[in-house]
Amino acid sequence: FRETTIAMDDVEARYGDIEAQGGGSLDYTDGYDLAATVESFSLEQLANTFDFELPIPSEGLFSATVDMQGRLARPEITGTLEALGNTVIDRVTLADLNLDFSFVDSRLVFDRFSLFPQAGGSLIGQGTFSLGESPSLFLQAEGRDLPANAIGRAYGLPETITLGNVAVDAEVSGPLN
Repeated sequence: FRETTIAMDDVEARYGDIEAQGGGSLDYTDGYDLAATVESFSLEQLANTFDFELPIPSEGLFSATVDMQGRLARPEITGTLEALGNTVIDRVTLADLNLDFSFVDSRLVFDRFSLFPQAGGSLIGQGTFSLGESPSLFLQAEGRDLPANAIGRAYGLPETITLGNVAVDAEVSGPLN
């Protein structure tokens, strides 16, 4: 303790199934200045901890760094999530997945996400998930050199159809009810 500040070093914490290490300070006047690292967690652990069901079959291991700054009444949370090896989303295997995010005022903002299918190509985008009484989602993404044959085969595209690589510019938005 130091006047209005509580300093924390080498703190280990557990929230549900997620374990984190971190430190920083909490000042009753100036607010939060905290940082944490989560070494490894699965999508299943994340879903169990925050009590939600994954909308599609998904598996993978991730690490995350999270910072909490700002006033006590209105903290700002920012962070980065990175895949630790391959990730499977529905039927598509990703060689890499990265997400920069922030959370302020009941809005989870995907500042930037990058998905790289194991078969090639990339999907880069951003978006917002608004919580509250009327939850909604907005995503913008650009896909480049996506291997339509390999991805399509996972969903039953016949070998007799050849599509090659594709590009896509997409926006998805709407209520989540």
